[in-house]
Amino acid sequence: MRRSLRKDSQAGSFLPPTLLVLALSACGAGTSLGRTTASGQSPAGVNGSTGREVLIKLEPGASLAPTLASLAQAGVQHLHPIPGPLGKMGWWQGQAGSLQFLQTKGRMPGVSHVARNGIRTADDPPARLFAPFRQLEGGDTLAGEQYALGLLGTERAHGVTLGSRATRLAIVDSGLDAGHPEFRTPDGAPRLEGWVDYVNLGDRPVDGYGHGTHCAGLAAATAGNAEGIVGQAPGVALLAARVLDDRGVGSDAGVAAGICWAVDHGAKVINLSLGGPDSASVLDDALEYAARRDVLVVAAMGNAATDRPWYPAAHPAVMAVAATDQEDRPAPYGNRGSWCSLAAPGEAMLSTLPWSGSRLGKRYGVVSGTSMAAPLVAGVAALVRERHPGWTAAQVRRHLESTARDVGPIGRDERTGAGRLDAAAALVHP
Repeated sequence: MRRSLRKDSQAGSFLPPTLLVLALSACGAGTSLGRTTASGQSPAGVNGSTGREVLIKLEPGASLAPTLASLAQAGVQHLHPIPGPLGKMGWWQGQAGSLQFLQTKGRMPGVSHVARNGIRTADDPPARLFAPFRQLEGGDTLAGEQYALGLLGTERAHGVTLGSRATRLAIVDSGLDAGHPEFRTPDGAPRLEGWVDYVNLGDRPVDGYGHGTHCAGLAAATAGNAEGIVGQAPGVALLAARVLDDRGVGSDAGVAAGICWAVDHGAKVINLSLGGPDSASVLDDALEYAARRDVLVVAAMGNAATDRPWYPAAHPAVMAVAATDQEDRPAPYGNRGSWCSLAAPGEAMLSTLPWSGSRLGKRYGVVSGTSMAAPLVAGVAALVRERHPGWTAAQVRRHLESTARDVGPIGRDERTGAGRLDAAAALVHP
């Protein structure tokens, strides 16, 4: 396996955007301000979903003061705009005194949409598939345990490009352990160029669940650093948005805000190894915002063994990824559906884990799931964007699908889509 990393000039760090929260005291509604950290100012409560958290979209041109006053009179408290582009689209978040408020949709002047702030979770497989965890120590020899590298032809792909810091790959998940050596260049320079925490508003990148760090390693662990494993895009720059808490649970508002933040901070590819069984308008707006900005969004199909649409994977603007094993067989727990774009290895995947503070407590570990398949596709997509900087996100998606290896029934199918990812074909063929 080739383990060299091309040296590139480092770009400056990006800071989370400053949130402007409007003062609503005149309306009787509360405000919520995020505390300022070393990385800027973040919104409070974006990731929360207490059961009475509601999302409200104001109509374009709605008169703000009377609309907010009406909402406050209806019992909605702690109103604040969702940060960034979503706030500009009219999205607000608050707490309803009664869930009967959700029935007011279409009957309140100035309000176009009302919904509960739904739950999104890490696309974890059934608990039994987490066992056994193995603590694996050693140098680059761990790459020999990554069966997906040979299956995907990663070495040939890396012969074309390892990626560079000109291409940014975002992990929107449970965070990322930036102190892990796999997220530094071989000479020790950090590869994480931007981060935001929509969970605890922390002042440093953390991952208390381990899921985001594991996904990031599969997508982009550094090569040539005499440490552990090799990712599909070992030379690209990383962005991390923490939208899932230490249980792997987040909200529609938090995930949507993370997507928009990644887009605004230069991501070319976004990985979403999370989901849930229902669509949400706020997520739709975030995904469409990414599509308008020509960002490719990759998401896990989910692990509920169902043909019920799983979101965000089932959204038309998203590249949905199923999981396969070492023999190219579909994972039995994986969701299925016509929206499946392609498949990638997801069974028994060795990758990075947080060095501290994790429920896993190991530096490397083996986990299975569609969550592990999606970042392989995201990593290869980042390499294709590096090699073909003029290609649109739609062109990259079509290229990955057209170069995939058909491993299921002849032609497209609901379990593997266009086929299993082939990194070598995607990078070697024009």
